[in-house]
Amino acid sequence: MSLKSKVPFDLWDSSTQRVDGYSKQAREANNLISETRTKISIFIMIVWIG
Repeated sequence: MSLKSKVPFDLWDSSTQRVDGYSKQAREANNLISETRTKISIFIMIVWIG
C-alpha cells in the first residue's frame, strides 16, 4: 500500500515498518503511518462487526 509519501531509503526501518529518527520528516511520516493503520483497523472492525 502506498501512502504517497516519500522518505530516504536509508531512514526506513523495514523491521518496524517505520522511519528511523526524530526529525520532522520522520515524525510526520510515522504519524501518517500510525493514523492510517488506525483508520484501517476501525474500518475493518465496523465492516466485520457490522
